[in-house]
Amino acid sequence: MSANAAAPSAQAPRCLVTGASGFVGAALCRHLLARGWTVHALAHRHPERVPTGCASLTRADLLTDDGWRARLDQVDCVVHSAGHAHSAWDGSAAQRERIIAANVRPCAALGREAFRRGLHVVLISSASVFGEASAQALTPDSPLRPAGPYAESKWLAEHALRKAAEPLGGRWTIIRPPLVYGPGVRANFLRLMRWIDRGWPLPLGAVNNRRSLIGVDNLADLIGTVLLDGTAQQRVLLPADSHWSTPALVRALARALDRPARLIAVPEGALRVAAAIASRLGASRLAAPLHTLTRSLALHDAWLADALGWQAPLSPAEGLQATADWFRQTGGAEGRHTATRSGGT
Repeated sequence: MSANAAAPSAQAPRCLVTGASGFVGAALCRHLLARGWTVHALAHRHPERVPTGCASLTRADLLTDDGWRARLDQVDCVVHSAGHAHSAWDGSAAQRERIIAANVRPCAALGREAFRRGLHVVLISSASVFGEASAQALTPDSPLRPAGPYAESKWLAEHALRKAAEPLGGRWTIIRPPLVYGPGVRANFLRLMRWIDRGWPLPLGAVNNRRSLIGVDNLADLIGTVLLDGTAQQRVLLPADSHWSTPALVRALARALDRPARLIAVPEGALRVAAAIASRLGASRLAAPLHTLTRSLALHDAWLADALGWQAPLSPAEGLQATADWFRQTGGAEGRHTATRSGGT
């Protein structure tokens, strides 16, 4: 602990969670609250999504508002999960600059203020900093090849946090999760669930890949462990609770949804050509999942189990079932999924 580090609370540990209304941030708030933490939430948008029970809820932009700085004097640590979410890039320089600015500058500002107060900062980055795919399992020391402005912004945010820490002896941990699933999931994973639920034939039966996933509640549990264990400081962590081929994941999701897995064996090369054509035509809703579902991106971080002693509390089957149950209860998120489904059970 640095000389100016804030002493941990004699009562409940205290944490500021940025992005507390987001998928990961809200899950983390629920996890910490259930374990007796005092949680201060920061959410720029959708305050109604912040779990109840937080000691405070600050609606603020990290760059344009000042109210969040006072909250740093009331906590022992910070988890930064706010930022621009992964989305399709239209190829424009303007969008690239917006994405990078949204993820880098707030991280740098938060890091400077937190490190001045001696706080431990956990940054939720992304495995996308390694690139879109890798034939070999990735470790924390694997070379970085960020492709696209989102991945680039995550890498630059990591760099900004470390740079802010250097002159102050700041304590940080960087977590690079793979695709995160769980109740409330969006984007490609939600799209895949809709396809399965509607009984659509999926041309993914011949895909031979390996991708790491982690459930959002397992990720929240890891973050809580990291906040309490000083050995995780100044480390980059690659969490995963399961590794799947795309056909195996489709079958597992189909079981959880009680739907048939309608897989068709289309050669991977043909799928990649289709993804490239869809991308050129601007059909990102088709191109993005095809790119993801046909490539490998597996993580390996033995330190998590061997040294930190962390194991995911929920099995992949439990996590997928919880996701499927949420999907059924909500109609597929925000009412965009109808109750009428094609195909039989």
